[in-house]
Amino acid sequence: MNYNNSCSRKKSKREQNKTFINTKVDLYQKKSTTMVNVVKKIEDINIKKSKTLDDHQNDIEDIVIKKKGRIIGSEWRYIGKNKRKTPYFLIECNRGCGYDCDEKREFWRDKYELKPSKRYPDGKWCPYKIINKSLIRHQREIEDIVRMKGGKIIDAKWRYIGKNREKKPYFLIECGGDNENNEKHQWWVEKYKLKGNKSNPEGTWCNQCPKGKTLEEHQKDIEDIVRMKGGKIINAKWRYDEKNRKYPYFYIECGGDNEYNMTHQFWIYKNDLIPDKTHQVGVWCRECQSKTLDQHQNDIEEYTKWRGGKIIDSEWKCVYHGKYKAKIPHFYIECDNEEEKHRWWVAKGNLLPKASNPTGSWCKVCNDRIRAVSEYAHIIIEYYSLIYLNLKNCNGRHEDILDEGSRPDLIINRDDNFKSNIEPHQNIISFSNNVVLTNIEEIAVDFTMSLIPSNIIRKCFRNYQNKKRYLLIVLIQEEGIVTAQYMQNLINNDAELDNEEKELIKVINFDEYLQFLNLEIKLDLLNFDKWNSLSEKEKEIISMFRKTIKLSIDATESSFALKELIKLSEKNGKLLGIENH
Repeated sequence: MNYNNSCSRKKSKREQNKTFINTKVDLYQKKSTTMVNVVKKIEDINIKKSKTLDDHQNDIEDIVIKKKGRIIGSEWRYIGKNKRKTPYFLIECNRGCGYDCDEKREFWRDKYELKPSKRYPDGKWCPYKIINKSLIRHQREIEDIVRMKGGKIIDAKWRYIGKNREKKPYFLIECGGDNENNEKHQWWVEKYKLKGNKSNPEGTWCNQCPKGKTLEEHQKDIEDIVRMKGGKIINAKWRYDEKNRKYPYFYIECGGDNEYNMTHQFWIYKNDLIPDKTHQVGVWCRECQSKTLDQHQNDIEEYTKWRGGKIIDSEWKCVYHGKYKAKIPHFYIECDNEEEKHRWWVAKGNLLPKASNPTGSWCKVCNDRIRAVSEYAHIIIEYYSLIYLNLKNCNGRHEDILDEGSRPDLIINRDDNFKSNIEPHQNIISFSNNVVLTNIEEIAVDFTMSLIPSNIIRKCFRNYQNKKRYLLIVLIQEEGIVTAQYMQNLINNDAELDNEEKELIKVINFDEYLQFLNLEIKLDLLNFDKWNSLSEKEKEIISMFRKTIKLSIDATESSFALKELIKLSEKNGKLLGIENH
């Protein structure tokens, strides 16, 4: 009995062990099958998630077609600090897309920029939409020239010139009949020939009216106007502007139309005497028409209250209009902003609405904070840039008007001192390695806080750069894809600029600007010895540059930073000779 019982117990244990082992094997097989299925599912999900460029292109095809464009290229780009893989597409924009363009353009866009968003409900499109000049805008540039010469524009069209079929604006002009028989003539002329150049500063005009009017003939045109105002013409002469164009200029004696019955004598251009839209009765003796500051203040008192502000102070300020000084009434205004009140100086003529500015100017911080911050920052940056140039025995000019009428923020002379004291220590512009740059005599520097690409690109069309002048555009801030490199790529792809002109333009950030001046030194352990080797003045300049950039970026949102920036700007503005800027 005992033997049989023991055998049966052993048998039952073996069967239990066998059953346990089989159960374990089944469980293992089930787990491994489950794991394989999970891996397969993950792979399937990854396959679904990772889109190709073609997939991304399909997502935006309808958007591009609706905007009358087409996709002609694509590539992956790695964006930001995390190097995020982003699909980019090369778009060809049709001239019928609705923007002010004259031809098809090509540009790169991030897929997600093209799609509508909260910030851009229609999505982003062609960055050149403001840059391309239409015939109408070309016409606006020559309207004053044609009118001054007594003519008018009849028609306009594009012509394709030379082997390269270069597109140029042509205009059909009718002259004013400045000849013995007073006959009017019509002819087609290219815009740039009409405007004039170095070889022909006055520009071309009607070949059948070579003589034009004499001074005596011009005087006859205004004799009735002068007599009606009670004055008389004492003398006349020709005056020439910066482009060597001549204008009739007259020396007038007024009839003493003032409370003291005193007569005054003054020089005036013929066209200023003749009534127009701006001056419906024409310009006359300023002495007789002069007002006191109180009278000027009375003129704007109600208007200022209506705009929600008040006048704090007033003063006369002498302002240059071309070569001549004019005494202009300026007022210190405080706006009625509930959150933060701002104060600023403004000329009476700029405050009031006029044809060129129908709304008049008002608090620039309330209207456009970014632009206001940029203007305040400019003064400080330009001041310390000039201080540094003087320290290195180099020459620079602040907001000097160029021959072409443009006015960059800073002009740096590339003279011998610059070539020996600054140029060898920077690698931003390779003057010696580029044949186009060997004859550069000046560097025009233009600072900007704008993050709108079209605003930055417009700087390339202000005649800052030429064969002897290089343009350096300095971004005070960068954000997202709007970096110095991004803007440089846009400029390099711009069809309006030829290749030589593109080599005369460079976009850099502010750190690169400091490197250009050989001032890219940070106060840390690695640069401690180099920092100590600098003069106290150089340390001050670097510190003020850094402080200004930080205040500028903070001031776009912080009222405290804005106040500090304004204080610094006013202090440096006085040192620069910019009173009440």
